[in-house]
Amino acid sequence: MNLKKKKIKFGFGTYGIGEKKSRNFCSEKSRIYFLNKVYEEGVFFFDTAEDYHKGFSEYLLGKAFKKNDEVVIATKISPINYKKNILQSIDESLRRLNRDCIDVIQLHWPNYNVDDLKIIESLYEAFSMKKIKYVGLCNVTKKYLDRFLKLSMGKLKIKIIQNEYNLFERSVEENLLNFCKKKKINFFAYSPFGSSKQVNKIFSSLRIKEISEVFKLKPSQVILQWLSYNGAIPIFQTSNLSNLKENIMFDSRIISKDFFEKINKEFEVKVVKVLPIEIQIVESFSGKFYTNIEQAKKNIYNFSPSPMEVAMEIKENDILKPIKLKKTRSGYSLYEGQLRYWGWVLAYGNNSPIEAIIE
Repeated sequence: MNLKKKKIKFGFGTYGIGEKKSRNFCSEKSRIYFLNKVYEEGVFFFDTAEDYHKGFSEYLLGKAFKKNDEVVIATKISPINYKKNILQSIDESLRRLNRDCIDVIQLHWPNYNVDDLKIIESLYEAFSMKKIKYVGLCNVTKKYLDRFLKLSMGKLKIKIIQNEYNLFERSVEENLLNFCKKKKINFFAYSPFGSSKQVNKIFSSLRIKEISEVFKLKPSQVILQWLSYNGAIPIFQTSNLSNLKENIMFDSRIISKDFFEKINKEFEVKVVKVLPIEIQIVESFSGKFYTNIEQAKKNIYNFSPSPMEVAMEIKENDILKPIKLKKTRSGYSLYEGQLRYWGWVLAYGNNSPIEAIIE
Protein backbone atom coordinates (compact mmCIF):
# COMPACT_ATOMS: atom_id res chain seq x y z
CA MET A 1 0.00 0.00 0.00
CA ASN A 2 1.19 3.52 -0.81
CA LEU A 3 1.12 5.67 2.33
CA LYS A 4 0.49 8.74 0.18
CA LYS A 5 -2.79 7.39 -1.18
CA LYS A 6 -4.57 6.52 2.05
CA LYS A 7 -4.86 8.90 4.99
CA ILE A 8 -3.91 7.31 8.30
CA LYS A 9 -5.96 8.59 11.26
CA PHE A 10 -4.69 6.13 13.86
CA GLY A 11 -2.57 3.04 14.31
CA PHE A 12 -2.79 -0.11 16.41
CA GLY A 13 0.13 -1.04 18.68
CA THR A 14 0.92 -4.74 19.05
CA TYR A 15 3.19 -4.87 22.08
CA GLY A 16 0.41 -6.12 24.36
CA ILE A 17 -1.00 -8.75 22.05
CA GLY A 18 2.44 -10.38 21.81
CA GLU A 19 2.81 -10.79 25.57
CA LYS A 20 2.92 -14.55 26.03
CA LYS A 21 1.55 -14.50 29.59
CA SER A 22 -1.31 -12.17 28.67
CA ARG A 23 -4.45 -12.43 30.79
CA ASN A 24 -6.58 -11.53 27.77
CA PHE A 25 -5.36 -14.04 25.20
CA CYS A 26 -5.11 -17.72 26.02
CA SER A 27 -3.79 -18.95 22.68
CA GLU A 28 -2.06 -17.98 19.47
CA LYS A 29 -5.34 -18.59 17.64
CA SER A 30 -7.22 -16.10 19.85
CA ARG A 31 -4.58 -13.42 19.19
CA ILE A 32 -4.75 -13.89 15.42
CA TYR A 33 -8.56 -13.82 15.56
CA PHE A 34 -8.44 -10.53 17.50
CA LEU A 35 -6.02 -8.94 15.02
CA ASN A 36 -8.39 -9.81 12.19
CA LYS A 37 -11.30 -8.28 14.13
CA VAL A 38 -9.22 -5.11 14.59
CA TYR A 39 -8.74 -4.95 10.82
CA GLU A 40 -12.45 -5.61 10.17
CA GLU A 41 -13.30 -2.65 12.40
CA GLY A 42 -11.33 -0.34 10.11
CA VAL A 43 -7.73 -0.37 11.36
CA PHE A 44 -5.18 -0.89 8.60
CA PHE A 45 -1.97 0.50 10.19
CA PHE A 46 -0.23 -1.84 12.66
CA ASP A 47 2.91 -0.97 14.62
CA THR A 48 5.32 -3.59 15.93
CA ALA A 49 9.04 -4.25 16.54
CA GLU A 50 11.55 -7.09 16.43
CA ASP A 51 12.07 -6.44 20.16
CA TYR A 52 8.40 -6.99 21.03
CA HIS A 53 8.55 -10.32 22.84
CA LYS A 54 11.45 -11.58 20.72
CA GLY A 55 9.59 -11.15 17.45
CA PHE A 56 6.37 -12.86 18.56
CA SER A 57 4.27 -9.77 17.79
CA GLU A 58 5.70 -9.70 14.26
CA TYR A 59 4.99 -13.42 13.91
CA LEU A 60 1.33 -12.91 14.89
CA LEU A 61 0.91 -10.14 12.31
CA GLY A 62 2.48 -12.41 9.71
CA LYS A 63 -0.02 -15.14 10.53
CA ALA A 64 -2.99 -12.78 10.54
CA PHE A 65 -2.22 -10.76 7.40
CA LYS A 66 -0.05 -12.95 5.20
CA LYS A 67 -2.10 -12.34 2.06
CA ASN A 68 -3.55 -8.93 2.92
CA ASP A 69 -1.94 -6.15 0.88
CA GLU A 70 -4.28 -3.54 2.38
CA VAL A 71 -2.61 -3.78 5.78
CA VAL A 72 0.31 -1.43 6.45
CA ILE A 73 2.86 -2.84 8.90
CA ALA A 74 5.53 -0.68 10.51
CA THR A 75 8.20 -2.54 12.45
CA LYS A 76 11.40 -1.48 14.22
CA ILE A 77 15.04 -2.47 14.28
CA SER A 78 16.63 -2.72 17.74
CA PRO A 79 19.59 -0.34 18.33
CA ILE A 80 21.82 -3.29 19.19
CA ASN A 81 21.36 -4.60 15.64
CA TYR A 82 22.70 -1.41 14.04
CA LYS A 83 26.12 -2.69 15.14
CA LYS A 84 25.61 -6.05 13.49
CA ASN A 85 23.78 -6.48 10.20
CA ILE A 86 20.75 -4.30 9.51
CA LEU A 87 19.94 -6.29 6.37
CA GLN A 88 19.91 -9.52 8.37
CA SER A 89 17.59 -7.91 10.92
CA ILE A 90 15.24 -6.83 8.11
CA ASP A 91 15.33 -10.31 6.59
CA GLU A 92 14.37 -11.89 9.91
CA SER A 93 11.47 -9.45 10.31
CA LEU A 94 10.35 -10.22 6.76
CA ARG A 95 10.36 -13.92 7.57
CA ARG A 96 8.26 -13.46 10.71
CA LEU A 97 5.90 -11.05 8.96
CA ASN A 98 5.45 -13.40 5.98
CA ARG A 99 6.21 -10.56 3.58
CA ASP A 100 8.54 -9.76 0.71
CA CYS A 101 8.69 -6.07 1.60
CA ILE A 102 8.25 -4.10 4.84
CA ASP A 103 5.99 -1.06 4.50
CA VAL A 104 7.85 1.02 7.10
CA ILE A 105 11.10 0.10 8.83
CA GLN A 106 11.82 2.23 11.90
CA LEU A 107 14.94 2.79 13.97
CA HIS A 108 13.75 2.11 17.52
CA TRP A 109 16.27 4.44 19.23
CA PRO A 110 19.36 6.38 18.14
CA ASN A 111 22.64 4.54 18.74
CA TYR A 112 25.73 6.72 18.95
CA ASN A 113 28.11 3.78 18.83
CA VAL A 114 27.22 3.39 15.15
CA ASP A 115 27.83 5.97 12.42
CA ASP A 116 24.48 7.21 11.10
CA LEU A 117 25.92 7.25 7.57
CA LYS A 118 26.49 3.48 7.79
CA ILE A 119 22.91 3.01 8.98
CA ILE A 120 21.64 5.13 6.09
CA GLU A 121 23.73 3.15 3.59
CA SER A 122 22.32 -0.15 4.89
CA LEU A 123 18.75 1.14 4.76
CA TYR A 124 19.28 2.46 1.24
CA GLU A 125 20.63 -0.94 0.21
CA ALA A 126 17.48 -2.58 1.63
CA PHE A 127 15.35 -0.01 -0.23
CA SER A 128 17.22 -0.68 -3.49
CA MET A 129 16.61 -4.41 -3.01
CA LYS A 130 12.88 -3.63 -2.51
CA LYS A 131 12.90 -5.02 1.02
CA ILE A 132 11.54 -1.79 2.51
CA LYS A 133 9.31 1.03 1.21
CA TYR A 134 9.62 3.78 3.80
CA VAL A 135 11.78 4.67 6.80
CA GLY A 136 10.78 5.95 10.23
CA LEU A 137 12.63 7.17 13.32
CA CYS A 138 11.49 6.69 16.91
CA ASN A 139 12.37 8.51 20.14
CA VAL A 140 14.30 11.34 18.52
CA THR A 141 14.79 15.06 19.04
CA LYS A 142 14.23 17.70 16.38
CA LYS A 143 17.99 18.23 16.21
CA TYR A 144 18.61 14.53 15.54
CA LEU A 145 15.91 14.35 12.86
CA ASP A 146 17.26 17.42 11.09
CA ARG A 147 20.76 15.95 11.07
CA PHE A 148 19.53 12.54 9.85
CA LEU A 149 17.57 14.14 7.00
CA LYS A 150 20.63 16.08 5.87
CA LEU A 151 22.85 12.99 6.03
CA SER A 152 20.38 10.92 4.00
CA MET A 153 20.28 13.62 1.27
CA GLY A 154 16.88 12.49 0.07
CA LYS A 155 18.01 8.90 -0.60
CA LEU A 156 15.50 7.49 1.91
CA LYS A 157 11.76 8.06 2.05
CA ILE A 158 11.47 9.16 5.69
CA LYS A 159 7.75 9.22 6.35
CA ILE A 160 7.28 8.58 10.07
CA ILE A 161 8.49 9.93 13.39
CA GLN A 162 7.19 8.11 16.47
CA ASN A 163 7.58 9.56 19.97
CA GLU A 164 5.64 9.49 23.21
CA TYR A 165 3.01 12.23 23.25
CA ASN A 166 0.08 12.68 25.62
CA LEU A 167 -1.35 15.22 28.05
CA PHE A 168 1.44 14.44 30.52
CA GLU A 169 4.36 14.24 28.07
CA ARG A 170 4.25 17.25 25.75
CA SER A 171 7.92 18.00 25.10
CA VAL A 172 7.46 17.30 21.36
CA GLU A 173 5.29 20.41 21.08
CA GLU A 174 8.24 22.75 21.50
CA ASN A 175 10.13 21.88 18.30
CA LEU A 176 9.68 18.40 16.89
CA LEU A 177 5.96 18.43 16.06
CA ASN A 178 6.09 21.63 14.00
CA PHE A 179 9.29 20.51 12.29
CA CYS A 180 7.54 17.31 11.16
CA LYS A 181 4.64 19.36 9.79
CA LYS A 182 7.07 21.54 7.88
CA LYS A 183 8.86 18.52 6.40
CA LYS A 184 5.54 16.71 5.69
CA ILE A 185 6.51 13.77 7.90
CA ASN A 186 3.74 11.88 9.74
CA PHE A 187 4.08 12.21 13.49
CA PHE A 188 2.80 9.19 15.43
CA ALA A 189 2.07 9.44 19.15
CA TYR A 190 2.59 6.33 21.25
CA SER A 191 1.20 6.04 24.80
CA PRO A 192 -1.58 8.51 23.89
CA PHE A 193 -3.24 8.16 27.32
CA GLY A 194 -0.03 8.01 29.37
CA SER A 195 0.31 5.53 32.22
CA SER A 196 -2.61 3.81 34.01
CA LYS A 197 -2.27 6.32 36.85
CA GLN A 198 -2.50 9.19 34.39
CA VAL A 199 -5.55 7.69 32.68
CA ASN A 200 -7.37 7.93 36.01
CA LYS A 201 -6.47 11.62 36.18
CA ILE A 202 -7.88 12.16 32.69
CA PHE A 203 -11.14 10.41 33.53
CA SER A 204 -11.56 12.37 36.76
CA SER A 205 -10.87 15.74 35.12
CA LEU A 206 -13.91 18.03 35.29
CA ARG A 207 -12.83 19.70 32.05
CA ILE A 208 -12.67 16.40 30.18
CA LYS A 209 -16.03 15.40 31.64
CA GLU A 210 -17.53 18.70 30.51
CA ILE A 211 -16.27 18.25 26.94
CA SER A 212 -17.42 14.61 26.90
CA GLU A 213 -20.94 15.66 27.89
CA VAL A 214 -21.15 18.62 25.48
CA PHE A 215 -20.03 16.62 22.46
CA LYS A 216 -21.38 13.19 23.51
CA LEU A 217 -17.94 11.61 23.41
CA LYS A 218 -16.01 9.26 25.70
CA PRO A 219 -12.99 10.76 27.57
CA SER A 220 -10.67 8.57 25.50
CA GLN A 221 -12.20 9.99 22.32
CA VAL A 222 -11.62 13.53 23.58
CA ILE A 223 -7.92 12.78 24.13
CA LEU A 224 -7.46 11.13 20.74
CA GLN A 225 -9.15 14.08 19.06
CA TRP A 226 -6.92 16.50 20.99
CA LEU A 227 -3.86 14.67 19.65
CA SER A 228 -5.22 14.76 16.12
CA TYR A 229 -6.01 18.47 16.46
CA ASN A 230 -2.36 19.05 17.40
CA GLY A 231 -1.14 17.22 14.31
CA ALA A 232 -0.38 13.77 15.73
CA ILE A 233 -1.59 10.33 14.68
CA PRO A 234 -2.32 8.29 17.82
CA ILE A 235 -1.17 4.70 18.17
CA PHE A 236 -3.31 2.89 20.72
CA GLN A 237 -3.61 -0.71 21.85
CA THR A 238 -6.41 -2.57 23.55
CA SER A 239 -7.65 -6.12 24.02
CA ASN A 240 -11.29 -5.00 24.25
CA LEU A 241 -13.32 -4.67 21.05
CA SER A 242 -15.74 -2.18 22.60
CA ASN A 243 -12.85 0.11 23.53
CA LEU A 244 -11.41 -0.39 20.07
CA LYS A 245 -14.66 0.74 18.42
CA GLU A 246 -14.81 3.81 20.64
CA ASN A 247 -11.22 4.73 19.81
CA ILE A 248 -11.80 4.33 16.08
CA MET A 249 -14.82 6.65 16.25
CA PHE A 250 -12.94 9.32 18.20
CA ASP A 251 -13.81 12.06 15.69
CA SER A 252 -17.47 11.17 15.22
CA ARG A 253 -18.31 14.63 16.62
CA ILE A 254 -15.77 17.40 16.15
CA ILE A 255 -14.77 19.35 19.25
CA SER A 256 -14.52 23.12 18.77
CA LYS A 257 -11.14 24.86 18.97
CA ASP A 258 -11.83 26.78 22.18
CA PHE A 259 -12.31 23.52 24.08
CA PHE A 260 -8.91 22.26 22.92
CA GLU A 261 -7.36 25.43 24.28
CA LYS A 262 -9.04 24.75 27.63
CA ILE A 263 -7.50 21.27 27.65
CA ASN A 264 -4.08 22.74 26.89
CA LYS A 265 -4.40 25.15 29.78
CA GLU A 266 -5.64 22.60 32.32
CA PHE A 267 -2.94 20.05 31.48
CA GLU A 268 -0.12 22.51 30.98
CA VAL A 269 3.12 20.76 31.91
CA LYS A 270 5.59 22.69 34.03
CA VAL A 271 9.21 21.69 33.43
CA VAL A 272 11.72 22.57 36.15
CA LYS A 273 15.45 21.98 36.59
CA VAL A 274 16.66 19.78 39.44
CA LEU A 275 20.16 18.82 40.51
CA PRO A 276 20.72 15.06 39.99
CA ILE A 277 22.33 14.87 43.44
CA GLU A 278 18.90 15.68 44.96
CA ILE A 279 17.25 12.72 43.22
CA GLN A 280 16.94 9.20 44.67
CA ILE A 281 16.51 6.17 42.43
CA VAL A 282 14.54 3.58 44.34
CA GLU A 283 12.29 1.96 41.74
CA SER A 284 11.79 1.34 38.02
CA PHE A 285 9.02 0.13 35.72
CA SER A 286 11.26 -2.77 34.65
CA GLY A 287 12.16 -3.70 38.24
CA LYS A 288 15.83 -3.19 37.35
CA PHE A 289 17.61 0.03 38.18
CA TYR A 290 21.10 1.34 38.72
CA THR A 291 21.90 2.76 42.14
CA ASN A 292 25.31 4.27 41.34
CA ILE A 293 27.27 5.63 38.41
CA GLU A 294 29.58 2.61 38.14
CA GLN A 295 26.63 0.27 37.57
CA ALA A 296 25.32 2.68 34.93
CA LYS A 297 28.71 2.83 33.17
CA LYS A 298 28.96 -0.95 33.06
CA ASN A 299 25.29 -1.26 32.04
CA ILE A 300 24.99 -4.42 34.14
CA TYR A 301 21.40 -5.06 32.99
CA ASN A 302 22.29 -4.66 29.31
CA PHE A 303 19.75 -1.93 28.61
CA SER A 304 19.59 -0.83 24.97
CA PRO A 305 20.38 1.98 24.54
CA SER A 306 22.86 1.91 27.41
CA PRO A 307 23.35 4.88 29.78
CA MET A 308 26.66 5.65 28.01
CA GLU A 309 24.90 5.69 24.64
CA VAL A 310 22.21 7.97 26.05
CA ALA A 311 24.96 10.26 27.38
CA MET A 312 26.38 10.53 23.87
CA GLU A 313 22.91 11.27 22.52
CA ILE A 314 22.31 14.00 25.11
CA LYS A 315 25.62 15.70 24.32
CA GLU A 316 24.89 15.55 20.60
CA ASN A 317 21.18 16.27 20.42
CA ASP A 318 19.85 17.47 23.80
CA ILE A 319 17.75 15.43 26.21
CA LEU A 320 14.84 13.61 24.59
CA LYS A 321 12.25 14.57 27.21
CA PRO A 322 12.18 15.54 30.90
CA ILE A 323 12.48 12.88 33.56
CA LYS A 324 9.56 12.50 35.99
CA LEU A 325 9.92 12.87 39.75
CA LYS A 326 7.94 12.54 42.96
CA LYS A 327 8.49 15.02 45.77
CA THR A 328 9.82 13.45 48.99
CA ARG A 329 10.78 14.84 52.41
CA SER A 330 14.47 14.68 51.57
CA GLY A 331 14.24 15.79 47.92
CA TYR A 332 12.91 13.82 44.97
CA SER A 333 12.55 10.22 43.82
CA LEU A 334 12.72 9.19 40.17
CA TYR A 335 9.75 7.26 38.81
CA GLU A 336 10.30 7.61 35.04
CA GLY A 337 13.41 8.19 32.95
CA GLN A 338 16.17 6.12 34.55
CA LEU A 339 18.32 5.94 31.39
CA ARG A 340 17.89 9.66 30.72
CA TYR A 341 18.90 10.39 34.32
CA TRP A 342 22.08 8.31 34.18
CA GLY A 343 22.85 9.53 30.66
CA TRP A 344 22.68 13.10 31.95
CA VAL A 345 24.89 12.34 34.97
CA LEU A 346 27.45 10.58 32.76
CA ALA A 347 27.40 13.52 30.35
CA TYR A 348 27.40 16.47 32.75
CA GLY A 349 27.84 15.21 36.33
CA ASN A 350 25.71 15.53 39.47
CA ASN A 351 25.82 19.30 39.74
CA SER A 352 24.33 20.22 36.37
CA PRO A 353 20.51 20.54 36.67
CA ILE A 354 18.36 18.20 34.57
CA GLU A 355 14.91 19.01 33.17
CA ALA A 356 12.15 17.31 35.12
CA ILE A 357 8.40 17.18 35.65
CA ILE A 358 7.36 16.83 39.29
CA GLU A 359 4.24 14.94 40.35
